[in-house]
Amino acid sequence: MNRRGLALALIGASLFSACASMKVQDDLEKLKEAVEGYNQAFRWKNYERASLYLPDGKRAAFMAAYDDDERSLQMEDYQVSKVNLHNEDQATVSVRVRFLLLPSVVVENRTLIQHWQRVVGEWVLEDEEASIRKLDLAEPAELPPGKPDSTDPYEVEVTPPGEEPGEAGWE
Repeated sequence: MNRRGLALALIGASLFSACASMKVQDDLEKLKEAVEGYNQAFRWKNYERASLYLPDGKRAAFMAAYDDDERSLQMEDYQVSKVNLHNEDQATVSVRVRFLLLPSVVVENRTLIQHWQRVVGEWVLEDEEASIRKLDLAEPAELPPGKPDSTDPYEVEVTPPGEEPGEAGWE
């Protein structure tokens, strides 16, 4: 290979590497937005918004588990401590939370291990180890009025915080 061919090959490899790096950065940014959106909504007891980051099949169980905690569960703080991007469609996120369950006055610390999966371009919280509440998926719960029901675990509607469904680009 002559110098010109070698230079073109190096430029091509550099461009490919830069594009791949930008894609990973874009993947991480979308994951960060989803993780922050879910955990912020959960921290501020906006359980309906938090449930939008879950697969449809888990939303009703999530609402049944946490909706009655509006007064008893007090989230003090959360902090994302570790993000492990396994591949372009799977990630594990460690989140350290501080909370108390009234009437107790003891602040508990716990590390939640959140398993995120990208489905149709959006990050979805598939599972959470060490959750504050266990989701009862065996007992079908009623969805809040106006919520879609689906038996397809990979059909999901994700609305980023601050956006309402149906706004431009989210139909």
